[in-house]
Amino acid sequence: MLAGHHHRFEPHGVSAICILAESHLSIHTWPESGTATIDVYTCGVTADPEVACDLIEARLSPAFAERSRIVRGRPLRTIAP
Repeated sequence: MLAGHHHRFEPHGVSAICILAESHLSIHTWPESGTATIDVYTCGVTADPEVACDLIEARLSPAFAERSRIVRGRPLRTIAP
């Protein structure tokens, strides 16, 4: 982890972000409604966001989980020598 920050809200709830090399994870919670949103952003070819989502879900054990995948940017292309 390169950096991280969190903020606790009163009377409850938290927002947190972890800055990773070529990636970030963020979470925002609303305990009053039993809701959390989590963003797993990756770039490069070695990070697999599905693995991160699987681990987060296993740890939090939500009653319900919904995933959306957003593909950003253009595909990488090889530049001929």
